[in-house]
Amino acid sequence: MTEQHPLTPEEIKKLRNRLFPIAVFSVFTAGIFAAMYHFVLSNIVDGFDDEPFVMIVFGFFIMIFAGVIAFQVWAIYKDITNGYKERIAGEVTDKRMNVHTSTTHRSSGRRSGTSTKTTRHYYLYINGQEHSVDYRYYSQARVGDHVVMDRAPKSKVVLNFECIEGETEDQHEEIAIDTKFLMKEFPDQRLTEKDLKVLKKNFYKDLRTRLLFMSPFLFILYGLLVSELIGLVIIFFPLFMVPMWNGFRVMRNLGFWIRNKQYAHKHAVPVLVTDKQTHTSNRTATKQTVYTSSGNVAVETRLYDQLQVGDKLIMFKPKYGKQILSVMTMDQEESYV
Repeated sequence: MTEQHPLTPEEIKKLRNRLFPIAVFSVFTAGIFAAMYHFVLSNIVDGFDDEPFVMIVFGFFIMIFAGVIAFQVWAIYKDITNGYKERIAGEVTDKRMNVHTSTTHRSSGRRSGTSTKTTRHYYLYINGQEHSVDYRYYSQARVGDHVVMDRAPKSKVVLNFECIEGETEDQHEEIAIDTKFLMKEFPDQRLTEKDLKVLKKNFYKDLRTRLLFMSPFLFILYGLLVSELIGLVIIFFPLFMVPMWNGFRVMRNLGFWIRNKQYAHKHAVPVLVTDKQTHTSNRTATKQTVYTSSGNVAVETRLYDQLQVGDKLIMFKPKYGKQILSVMTMDQEESYV
């Protein structure tokens, strides 16, 4: 549900305050472009009078930055002059965090290098419609909550955000029942062939990751020992604590795997769904995570869409270790993670 309401003086002031960082960014950007022209491009242009291509590209970039800044100023100005805001109210039906990673390669003479930049964007789905929000609002709301968000229509600046959590007597009673569910004890079940395959797969995946991480440190240590540089080994001993710690974790996980195969049972833990989130990225596959009262678990899309906050689940774990094998709904539908 979207409504229009007049802007308050505090909200108008908040929008005007957004113009200050834009002005600072404009001055900073103009200084960078001026420095680039004075120290770099002026010499190039003087040497290639008949080739205006460099200046055309330079001017194109200036126009892009000027256009972005002008649009931001125009959007805030229109919101202030129009004098109204959008009020979006409804239930949070989903949450999504998008991670975008970009790598830039630099080369200057004999020097070259790369830099990686990671940006995160947060979205709330209110009554099924996606809205971009800051992290503080994203972390405040949970799936199933009723929220009220005031937003400037042109600049999309969030002016106010409120999470409404009204509790009735029926909700109090439901919470009490759920608490009793968490106190239940379920009998251990025998490990199936699929459980054993999951245990084996997780162990070897963790082993490969840790060996790959340890290999540079072990290579350096081997080189120092072969070269009989014992003094350097002593000096850099804190660095070699990394492979030692990872080696300890590998041996511990190996012990867990052996004991779990001998015990051949898994124990059931009753949990409640407290929140859920979709994770998207330009580098990795989409991941959908369900937050429970006893840890987080990645699930398949079908189960993710089916679960809601407050649903009861049974989480299966091996006797030794903290990994999660599968989750089961109250309809006896089991899903491996």
